[in-house]
Amino acid sequence: MTRKRIVCVLEFLSGIRAGGLAGDLDRVEGGIHASTVWGGVGCAASRLFPGEIVDRLTKEGSLSSLLWKKGDVYYIPRPLVPFSNVSPEKRKAAREWTWIPLQGVSDFVFNGKLPPLSPEPLFREERQRSAAVDRCTNSAVPYFRKRIVPLERVSGVLVADMPDDLAASFRAAMALLGDTGLGGERSSGNGHFSVHFLDGEQTPFGHESGDFREPAVALGAFLPTEDESARIRQCARAGETPIGYELTRIRGFTGESSDISKPTVTCLSAGSVIPFLPKGRTIDITPQFAGHPVVFNGMPPFLSLAGRN
Repeated sequence: MTRKRIVCVLEFLSGIRAGGLAGDLDRVEGGIHASTVWGGVGCAASRLFPGEIVDRLTKEGSLSSLLWKKGDVYYIPRPLVPFSNVSPEKRKAAREWTWIPLQGVSDFVFNGKLPPLSPEPLFREERQRSAAVDRCTNSAVPYFRKRIVPLERVSGVLVADMPDDLAASFRAAMALLGDTGLGGERSSGNGHFSVHFLDGEQTPFGHESGDFREPAVALGAFLPTEDESARIRQCARAGETPIGYELTRIRGFTGESSDISKPTVTCLSAGSVIPFLPKGRTIDITPQFAGHPVVFNGMPPFLSLAGRN
């Protein structure tokens, strides 16, 4: 079955609450994971369509983490390629680029060249420190929260790859998600947006390349299959370039009003550079007493670097 690449441009009406479960008590996520978006899309789709459509969406679709667009320039997470044989000053300068313009990705990955100007501010962060109850000791512990507020002319972007027959269902679920809100504290106005859709060919994201031998950048958290993991390790041992990745732990809760925690998933983070075009996989992480299936979709869209060097 053929697939369709859809680029969703999100105009947030206010800010969006970033998650606070990044693995340590005082560490707050730097962005919005695809798993958060999938939770919202799945919930919205379940209100519109029968279960088999929801099941197919969450298991067959691909969805990026929240990316950004300022004016006509798209931004993705900085690719996680290592910096060998470069000065400490250059490494420090590279770390300042959390988000990198799409047109500069190839130069950065293949040549280690940074964009000529300073990093462009895309949003402001509002941090709050609250208190939560440790359920083991019943003692108060610090709880950090972060709200992301896009700056003027900045829009959120989601890149999706869907089977053709699910494209209309996905668009409908995204439209409803904009009304109900994405992320936490939605009753306070956070996470609400209007959305318009672009075909992948209308954007620099294009479509998935058919050349599986070319390197690609993960646009969301990536959970490789066992065969893909073995091949990635083999490429790393053989010294193939470009290649670079980081492990990240993704956790959270399920249900709109419940606090049932989902199992932690360890995967490769957005921005990982794989020397071939992988697919990834989904796994069932339904917690006990959840009342409905919960899956982790580790199949993000990839930005193929074929023809961009």
